[in-house]
This record gives sequence, C-alpha cells and structure tokens, in this order.
Amino acid sequence: TVQKSLALSGTHCWAPPGAGKTLMALIVAANRPSPRVVVTKAAARGTWVDQTKEYTHLKPVLLLGQKPDVSNLTQPDSCLFITAWETLKFWRQALIDLAPGIIVYDEIHWLRRPRHTKATVMPNGGIRFEGLGNTLDAARAISAAAKWHMGLTATPIPGRVKDLWTQLDLCEPWQWGSFHDFGMRYCGGQHNGYGYEYNGLTNAEELRSRLSYIKSRVTREQVNLHLPPKRREIVRLDISQQSKPAAMKRQIKKAAKSGDRESYFETLLMEAASRKHGYIEDRVLTSMRSDQKVVVFTGRRLDCERLGEKLTSMLAS
Repeated sequence: TVQKSLALSGTHCWAPPGAGKTLMALIVAANRPSPRVVVTKAAARGTWVDQTKEYTHLKPVLLLGQKPDVSNLTQPDSCLFITAWETLKFWRQALIDLAPGIIVYDEIHWLRRPRHTKATVMPNGGIRFEGLGNTLDAARAISAAAKWHMGLTATPIPGRVKDLWTQLDLCEPWQWGSFHDFGMRYCGGQHNGYGYEYNGLTNAEELRSRLSYIKSRVTREQVNLHLPPKRREIVRLDISQQSKPAAMKRQIKKAAKSGDRESYFETLLMEAASRKHGYIEDRVLTSMRSDQKVVVFTGRRLDCERLGEKLTSMLAS
C-alpha cells in the first residue's frame, strides 16, 4: 500500500479501525516533500499527535480555532500540520497559500454530501455558480493547491455509491468530472420530474476497474490474520481534543450577559456534557460499526443509559 501510494498523486486506503491507516499515512507523508498537512476529525487529533511523535521525526503542530494564526505554519520541513474538518473552512486561505506537498484526509467519508456551490441566475439569463464557503468548498480548493493527496476511511460508502464522488474528487481533483457526471454514469442518475436522483449502481465493472488503480482495501479478515484471537485495548478519551459544539455558543453568550451566575454555570455544564456525549458516541459508534465489542466506563449511571439509548437509535437508522 505504501509503495502504491508513493507512486500516485492521489490514493485511497480503505481499511477497518486498527489496520494501521494512520501509521501508513505517516510513512507516506514523511517521504513526501513538505509542507505536510493532515485533516481529521477533532476527536482524532490527539491520536495523530501521539503517533507522529512515536513513529516519525516530524513535529506535530495543531492548527486550532476559527481565527488562523499563520505563525503556526513556520518551519514546514520539520512539521506535520494537523487540523480538523470542523474548522477547515476557517483555515482555507492559509492552507492554500501554504500549498501542501501532501495532504492526508483522515475519515474522508465525513464529507459525503456533494453540495459545495449554489447557482445564481444572471440578468442576461445565464447561470453563475458560486462557492458556498462550506467545508467541502474549502477542501476542494485546498486539494487543488496540493501536489499529492491521500484519503483514509473505514467506511468508503456510508450510504450509496454516490457517497464516493466527494472522496474521489478530493484525492484526484477534476479526474472524475462533476457530481452530476459521476451520478449519471455510475449511480443510475435519472430525472424524476423535479430534479435528478442518483440512487443506483451502473457501469459497475468500469467503476471497479478505475478504483483498482487508486485504492488499497484491507478487510477485517486480513487484519485478524495477523492478530491474536482476542484483543483488549484500554482507550482513555481526551475530551480536551474535542471542539465545543457551535450550537451552544449563543446560549452561553446569552447566559453570560444575563448576569445570573447560576444560570451561566448551568449552561457551561450543559455544554460540557453535550461535548462529552458527542465525543464518546462518535468513538464508540466507529468501533461498533467495524464489528468490535466496546465496553464504556463512565462516572454516572445516567450517562450509560443515555449513551445506550442514543447508540441503539443511531445503529438502527
């Protein structure tokens, strides 16, 4: 997989959790020209920092927050810059100017929805497409500025085949056409009277053939061949790596302005609980969907009951 990735300008690794995707990407990144950039979920930034320190000579540098500090982008030759999907759009211009030698998209299926532009009808009747400024819009612009690309995921198709387009377009900019072109050719695209829908699978052999050149797939069975029959791993979740939920910012500001200290502290506790629950649910759900057994230890019984109900609902959907 490493040899294949080094020979391509865009490649994918599809493998279950625990198969070594992070380590493989670090090896590839260390052998590519700088600057080196990793985009991952906020909850996984700590894992990338730890493994970068353990397995490479590179210095991990976190790019945090909504107000980019470009002073963090110095000394690219010795650094691995790590940022999050949740704040990528705020770092868009800084990373475009950086012109990454390689960009690694971890959990690339996180961007499964293809919408990144809006159409505006001009006075002369023409149509102008404008970027939405969302995460996908930022990722596509950064990809265009990068030289090499790599996508990592355990779930390349979360729903339907159309979920693949965003991943392929980020790692091979412009090579797969527009989402409409991809949907019409490979997803049974058709007009339903109101718009187009892409819910099928067509030209499957052609799609498999094209994918065979740019992806490396590792199954759970292949991973287990090299592991003992049972594995037990203790993972302590570092909640400090999790971004604050944006939905509660307004509530916190409102409570702070009210002057009611009890109400303010109660709102902060609600925000912390929401952050913790979302963080744990994401990590546990990823493991359960890869057929792993998970035991969660929390300090409160109510936390366990709420977590069980939420995970049951999410797995059933």
